[in-house]
Amino acid sequence: MARPFRWTPAKEQALAWTFQGGWTQTRMAAQLGITRRTVEGWTRRKAWRSRAETIAAERQARWDTERTAKRQREADARRAEAEALLSSDLAAIQAKYGRWAR
Repeated sequence: MARPFRWTPAKEQALAWTFQGGWTQTRMAAQLGITRRTVEGWTRRKAWRSRAETIAAERQARWDTERTAKRQREADARRAEAEALLSSDLAAIQAKYGRWAR
Protein backbone atom coordinates (compact mmCIF):
# COMPACT_ATOMS: atom_id res chain seq x y z
CA MET A 1 0.00 0.00 0.00
CA ALA A 2 1.27 3.45 -0.90
CA ARG A 3 2.28 5.86 1.82
CA PRO A 4 -0.07 8.78 2.42
CA PHE A 5 0.81 11.87 0.42
CA ARG A 6 2.06 14.65 2.64
CA TRP A 7 2.80 18.13 1.36
CA THR A 8 6.37 19.21 2.03
CA PRO A 9 8.23 22.40 1.13
CA ALA A 10 9.94 20.52 -1.73
CA LYS A 11 6.59 19.37 -3.15
CA GLU A 12 5.14 22.86 -2.80
CA GLN A 13 8.16 24.30 -4.62
CA ALA A 14 7.92 21.73 -7.41
CA LEU A 15 4.23 22.51 -7.84
CA ALA A 16 4.99 26.24 -7.99
CA TRP A 17 7.65 25.59 -10.66
CA THR A 18 5.09 23.59 -12.63
CA PHE A 19 3.04 26.77 -13.05
CA GLN A 20 6.03 28.99 -13.80
CA GLY A 21 6.70 27.18 -17.05
CA GLY A 22 10.03 26.04 -18.42
CA TRP A 23 10.60 23.60 -15.58
CA THR A 24 10.98 19.95 -16.51
CA GLN A 25 10.72 17.18 -13.95
CA THR A 26 14.44 16.57 -14.47
CA ARG A 27 15.29 20.19 -13.73
CA MET A 28 13.04 20.23 -10.65
CA ALA A 29 14.65 17.06 -9.36
CA ALA A 30 18.16 18.41 -9.88
CA GLN A 31 17.27 21.66 -8.10
CA LEU A 32 15.70 19.78 -5.17
CA GLY A 33 18.44 17.13 -4.96
CA ILE A 34 16.13 14.20 -5.68
CA THR A 35 15.49 11.90 -8.64
CA ARG A 36 13.24 12.66 -11.57
CA ARG A 37 11.24 9.54 -10.75
CA THR A 38 10.42 10.97 -7.35
CA VAL A 39 9.00 14.11 -8.94
CA GLU A 40 7.15 11.97 -11.47
CA GLY A 41 5.67 9.94 -8.61
CA TRP A 42 4.45 13.10 -6.92
CA THR A 43 2.74 14.30 -10.08
CA ARG A 44 0.84 11.02 -10.40
CA ARG A 45 -0.71 11.29 -6.96
CA LYS A 46 -4.33 12.36 -6.69
CA ALA A 47 -3.54 15.02 -4.08
CA TRP A 48 -1.00 16.62 -6.43
CA ARG A 49 -3.37 16.59 -9.41
CA SER A 50 -6.20 17.93 -7.29
CA ARG A 51 -4.16 20.86 -5.99
CA ALA A 52 -2.77 21.56 -9.47
CA GLU A 53 -6.31 21.64 -10.88
CA THR A 54 -7.42 23.98 -8.10
CA ILE A 55 -4.51 26.34 -8.73
CA ALA A 56 -5.15 26.27 -12.48
CA ALA A 57 -8.85 27.07 -11.96
CA GLU A 58 -8.03 29.92 -9.56
CA ARG A 59 -5.52 31.38 -11.99
CA GLN A 60 -8.02 31.14 -14.85
CA ALA A 61 -10.71 32.84 -12.78
CA ARG A 62 -8.27 35.62 -11.82
CA TRP A 63 -7.24 36.10 -15.46
CA ASP A 64 -10.88 36.18 -16.56
CA THR A 65 -11.69 38.80 -13.91
CA GLU A 66 -8.67 40.91 -14.87
CA ARG A 67 -9.51 40.64 -18.58
CA THR A 68 -13.13 41.65 -17.95
CA ALA A 69 -12.04 44.62 -15.82
CA LYS A 70 -9.52 45.71 -18.47
CA ARG A 71 -12.16 45.53 -21.20
CA GLN A 72 -14.54 47.57 -19.06
CA ARG A 73 -11.87 50.23 -18.39
CA GLU A 74 -11.11 50.42 -22.12
CA ALA A 75 -14.82 50.74 -22.99
CA ASP A 76 -15.24 53.45 -20.35
CA ALA A 77 -12.23 55.33 -21.74
CA ARG A 78 -13.60 55.12 -25.30
CA ARG A 79 -17.02 56.29 -24.10
CA ALA A 80 -15.50 59.23 -22.19
CA GLU A 81 -13.41 60.19 -25.22
CA ALA A 82 -16.46 60.08 -27.50
CA GLU A 83 -18.47 62.17 -25.04
CA ALA A 84 -15.64 64.71 -24.81
CA LEU A 85 -15.48 64.96 -28.60
CA LEU A 86 -19.24 65.37 -28.88
CA SER A 87 -19.23 67.95 -26.11
CA SER A 88 -16.43 69.97 -27.72
CA ASP A 89 -18.17 69.77 -31.12
CA LEU A 90 -21.44 71.00 -29.56
CA ALA A 91 -19.60 73.83 -27.83
CA ALA A 92 -17.96 74.85 -31.12
CA ILE A 93 -21.32 74.81 -32.95
CA GLN A 94 -22.97 76.83 -30.20
CA ALA A 95 -20.13 79.34 -30.24
CA LYS A 96 -20.45 79.75 -33.98
CA TYR A 97 -24.23 79.74 -34.34
CA GLY A 98 -25.46 80.65 -30.88
CA ARG A 99 -27.36 78.71 -28.23
CA TRP A 100 -30.29 77.91 -30.55
CA ALA A 101 -28.13 75.44 -32.50
CA ARG A 102 -29.02 72.34 -30.52
